[in-house]
Amino acid sequence: MAGFSPTVNGTYLLNVGATSSAITLPDRPGTVRIYNGGSNTVYISIGGVATIPGVGTPGSMPLASGAGSIPLLLEKGAQPRIEAICAVAGPTPVFITLGHGETVG
Repeated sequence: MAGFSPTVNGTYLLNVGATSSAITLPDRPGTVRIYNGGSNTVYISIGGVATIPGVGTPGSMPLASGAGSIPLLLEKGAQPRIEAICAVAGPTPVFITLGHGETVG
């Protein structure tokens, strides 16, 4: 895989808070990179409702934050909807890039 560099017209910003936020992406490509640019953990769901895990309750996939965090590489397939939620109210910026970051589908 080539080096990752977000593209101007292929990267989307989703500001996530304590209420679930959703974004609908183009059908192509089937791979997305998701980066948490804030300081709080975000929980991601593809095509479903994003939930925060609790004691004995499953939740969505966590995405760590901070400068050392690694973007999450996911296969979204034909599902265009990605939903995210955070445990805090303030906006946490989440960047979603179509493809591997080298091209726009």
